[in-house]
Amino acid sequence: FQLESGLWFSPEMISDKESRLAFDGQATEWLAEYGCFSVERLFRDFYGVFPHITTLEDCAALLKYFGFTVVSWGKGGYFCSQSSPNLDDSLSTISEMISGWLEEAAGTLTFHEIEQAMPHLTAEALESIRVYFLPEIHEVDVGGVSCWCSTEAIHLPEDFSDNLTSIVDTLVELEER
Repeated sequence: FQLESGLWFSPEMISDKESRLAFDGQATEWLAEYGCFSVERLFRDFYGVFPHITTLEDCAALLKYFGFTVVSWGKGGYFCSQSSPNLDDSLSTISEMISGWLEEAAGTLTFHEIEQAMPHLTAEALESIRVYFLPEIHEVDVGGVSCWCSTEAIHLPEDFSDNLTSIVDTLVELEER
């Protein structure tokens, strides 16, 4: 198979049988459990194990050579997914799981907790899922800790309505928009 640099390699030049089985086993396990995973996460776990596989693109080429489906998806990077269901379905399922966790946690979860529950995804992949599939979820900083917060969990001060009404009344009196 051909790497990004244009060089051609045989599987024997890339890995020994034991490393290849471990790589293949991790990819297969994540696909069975989650339906998809970030190629970058797998690449990080096996970086340095395979000579000549030094970039994310090369890792994606290796996965394709071994028969896995690899797709580039937005800013989330490369994903390996099952042929059926498709990647969008898998990412939608992941977003539904995260929504459920947020509901159980009264609308706020630390990003670290989400990363721990999704070891097969990178931070960039999770952020892309949040942006594209969870528009009602916002990233907030709570006491220096990155959190994801549901719009329903954002608490406004009790006098917020009164203050807003007062501001609008003042603007109307001043004939300002």
